[in-house]
Amino acid sequence: MHDGGRFVSNGEYKLKTMIVDELPLIAFTTCAPAALGVAFVALVEGIVAFSSTGLWFGGWRFAALAVVFTTVGMLASVMHLAKPLRAPRSLANVRSSWLSREIFVVSAFWGMLVVWLALALIASGTLPFARVDAFTALVLGWLSLCVCTVACVVGLLLVFVIARAYRVMGQPGWNGPETLFELLAVALRVGVVAACCLVLLAAEYMDVPLSPWIAALISVVCIGVAIALDKYASNARMHRLSLEIDAGASPHGRVPAALSCVVTWQAERGYGFALSFSAACFIVLACLVPAFRIIAVVLAMLCVLVAQAMLRAAFYGFCNPSRTASRFPMCRQTQARGQSPRLHA
Repeated sequence: MHDGGRFVSNGEYKLKTMIVDELPLIAFTTCAPAALGVAFVALVEGIVAFSSTGLWFGGWRFAALAVVFTTVGMLASVMHLAKPLRAPRSLANVRSSWLSREIFVVSAFWGMLVVWLALALIASGTLPFARVDAFTALVLGWLSLCVCTVACVVGLLLVFVIARAYRVMGQPGWNGPETLFELLAVALRVGVVAACCLVLLAAEYMDVPLSPWIAALISVVCIGVAIALDKYASNARMHRLSLEIDAGASPHGRVPAALSCVVTWQAERGYGFALSFSAACFIVLACLVPAFRIIAVVLAMLCVLVAQAMLRAAFYGFCNPSRTASRFPMCRQTQARGQSPRLHA
């Protein structure tokens, strides 16, 4: 296959095509859970700060990062609509539509993060026009911790609602609980790692000074847990689809086609896992060689983001057999025959 005069493999073509086509949804389902991961790290920092020193100034850097993640995700989600200016109308079906509930919850989550950021900026004295005394800063720090806690709860609810919105009967690959584990993996791989990278770059400015090695250890552990969650979700999805085929639950051949696409996209998921491992190596390098810390952290975040884009592209690829089959002959031929490999986890 040729792309601008350059020969590319079928795997490279389908990965590039799916990332471009589903970029708004990839951005939303990456950034929204990532904001939850950042808020969770800030919550842990706030609890440690209050338990050790009795002071916490809100962690405005974490709040700003979470707001940026959520804002980018919301903008990408709106741009995915055919008529973005009519986005507020999607809230009309909150009682019956999981998609409307998703928009409502993400809006509430963004609002909580903005309130947390405002309180943290005032408590830390970062704003030159909003200086406060020590007692007011202490009270605002407590309020920031409370708002951050509520934001984490709303963020968990958002992850659940997003996962539930993808459970539709017409897409057998999505109609299962595996998406929830994959979104939690996003929160760990992107959100927690981004927060720890922020600690690596600005440890001396944090309310609770952390050793770079502790931040690196947390990042490596979270990347490992995220990979384990993704692999579990993938195996569970293949096992569920295989059982549905064995039970004869295959309307219009969609279940065999979905399972075939799951197998077809396994290589791309492997690339995502390899990049995640590379990110962990760069984070360790940032601790070993402080002179290259900024470069290593930037490379680690690039690896994490590209890895997550690949994994989300694989999700939309192997869980949407009708679109995948129309582009890629392997899936189209398998879908036409009504066959699929039988894989049991």
